[in-house]
Amino acid sequence: MKKSLLIISFLISALALPVAAQHTFVKNSPRFSAPAKADEAKTMAMSHVVASYYTAASEATGNCDNYYLVVSDKTNAVFNSAEGTIVATNANVAAIDLYAPAGTGTELPEGTFKAGEGSLYYDADYSYTTKYGFTGKPGKENALTGDVTVKKGADNSYTVTFADVNGVQYTYTGTLSFVDMNTGTTVYPQIPTDVNTTFTGGMAYYHGNLMESNTGTVAEFYFDYVVPTAIAGTEGNAFSFTYDDNRTVKVSGAKAAEAALYAADGTLVMRKRVADGTVVLNLDNCKPGVYVLTLENEQVFKLIKQ
Repeated sequence: MKKSLLIISFLISALALPVAAQHTFVKNSPRFSAPAKADEAKTMAMSHVVASYYTAASEATGNCDNYYLVVSDKTNAVFNSAEGTIVATNANVAAIDLYAPAGTGTELPEGTFKAGEGSLYYDADYSYTTKYGFTGKPGKENALTGDVTVKKGADNSYTVTFADVNGVQYTYTGTLSFVDMNTGTTVYPQIPTDVNTTFTGGMAYYHGNLMESNTGTVAEFYFDYVVPTAIAGTEGNAFSFTYDDNRTVKVSGAKAAEAALYAADGTLVMRKRVADGTVVLNLDNCKPGVYVLTLENEQVFKLIKQ
């Protein structure tokens, strides 16, 4: 069944002055779990690049060029480069820490990457797979096993194949472009903090920062909303979601009976009944961090409290 969807994506980055220093990012350090028993071989197609960072050879990288790649089967997966953490909902995620000889450059080379050895290798301590649940809580982290194979096609297209200790075979197919962590900071234009947009049906996805000033506070949030078809009798009940003051979340036009707010680790923070399609949650008592708001049998939102 085909559906026509309006897909709108914004990526708004914070304005920063160019400097000579290198970019920095933190890799996620997994805690590996024992292999699960698999009744049959499984395959998993990964199509979304969550993070891709290139670091030129130095003592910190063992004098090899380093390519840190995180992929997922869902587009809602987001990587926090400052903390080395991942936010995702109902998504399979894999991280691969690849190394090549010094001077290879920002393009990932073709070849077979072995675990911890050879001219092309991957660091098994930072390479793993996991599954994030509906509340955003990650599951067990599974070590990779065997080789990672990288094949390059035309137009910077890649096929990356690997497997984890549970016997699941993963394949990423798509383009790969790595952020060069050895260059200076990039300057991006800003937009006003007040962005008013109305969506009627279709799908909306926002990812980015809204800056009040170059050194001011950040209002940052993510949301997904899908209306596949119009439902008779509900045209006047427009759905709306607001979270623009870093403290109050308001949802109206909801069909859910209850709203629940979870911390990034899956801990229930609060639960409220929806009255006449409206629910308001106050985040004053919530610590800064990532939260997941779920509307019962309806929508899931990711929030960032600054």
